[in-house]
Order: sequence, then structure tokens, then C-alpha cells
Amino acid sequence: MGPIPAVDSTLSSKLVKKSFMAHTAAMKLETVIKHFGSVKAMAKALDIYPQAIYQWKDGGIPLLRQYQIQKMTKNKFVVNERQP
Repeated sequence: MGPIPAVDSTLSSKLVKKSFMAHTAAMKLETVIKHFGSVKAMAKALDIYPQAIYQWKDGGIPLLRQYQIQKMTKNKFVVNERQP
């Protein structure tokens, strides 16, 4: 067998990222609520009051909660640091 051809690291990292993103979803509040079933169920899973989740409708899910949700859902949802 001959030598293994060099792989462009930029292309390689783009392919890995694209593959990873194909199996994950950005952190959109409505989608995350649907995953848990309801606001009440999501609040219970996060150990917070449902009223806190309703407050996220305007400003989005707080960054630390996004990390918590990402871990709980085993990367089904990923942190979106650019979220408004």
C-alpha cells in the first residue's frame, strides 16, 4: 500500500462540523419545549419554575441553561452563542 494522501485540515474540520450539525439542532425555545413535552416538564427537568422559561421568549435561552440542555439531551440541541 502506498502512502496515505494528506488531508486538507480545513476541509476535514468543515466535514466533521457539517456532519455533527446534521444530527443536532440549534437551541430554539419552541423546539426544546417540544422535546420535553411541555413547559412544565422542561422546568421540572431543569429544576426551575415554569415562569422562568416564559421569560426566555423575548431574550432566548440563557447561555448556561443552553449548556445544561445540551448535556441533558446528549447533544441533540447544541449551544448557540450567537442567539439574541
